Amino acid sequence: MTSPACWSATDGRRISGSPTPSNQTCAAHLLRRTGELIADSVAGQARVPRAARRILKHALAFRDQRDEDVIDADEFGLKVTEINERTDKLLAMRPTHKPKRRLIQHLTNGREHMSRS
Repeated sequence: MTSPACWSATDGRRISGSPTPSNQTCAAHLLRRTGELIADSVAGQARVPRAARRILKHALAFRDQRDEDVIDADEFGLKVTEINERTDKLLAMRPTHKPKRRLIQHLTNGREHMSRS
């Protein structure tokens, strides 16, 4: 079960398709997991988790900018397109390192929810 803090990290909104808080992965969990993978990595194994972490942080920053009226809906749409392109490129990677494969699979499974506000 996802904690209330994690639910609030997903904006407290249900994403279309009506998922419940218990089947969404909040950004905090993904950021923590990518941080763990980066910390545990050796010999270039951090490339995938670093890319995923950058995408997540940028997506959250764009969402915040939209919510604070720093960027308008059109600019936000362009940012979402950019995030989607970067995410597609990341998910197309086929790493051989098992923890990175699992991260890619996890992100792939949640892909439809990642770019929604």
